[in-house]
Amino acid sequence: MIGPDPRPEENAVGRRWRPDCDLTIRQVRRVRRLRRKDLGPAAIAERMKVELRDVELAMAAMRGRRAAATNHATLNVRRMTAERINRERLPGEPIWQTVDRLLDELEAQRAGA
Repeated sequence: MIGPDPRPEENAVGRRWRPDCDLTIRQVRRVRRLRRKDLGPAAIAERMKVELRDVELAMAAMRGRRAAATNHATLNVRRMTAERINRERLPGEPIWQTVDRLLDELEAQRAGA
């Protein structure tokens, strides 16, 4: 296990699902630091002279890198409405900005009429 349980009496069931890790807190921090430097689990285990299984357990709770922004977005609207919004999008404009811009234009048009 990585570090002591904060409340062992309440965590008796959870311990069953969390496999033990033979690394100290300091070693776990080092594993994570090396992983952020793009070393793979096998390279980290070899460098630190520890079991690969322990390295993988130490890395299990790490946050992953954020994926690159995509053009994929979900609109909870009819297909025809989504297609129209996508036609109105400017190059590189996020959908939320497109919707804001279209609503601003509609408001301005109604105010002028």
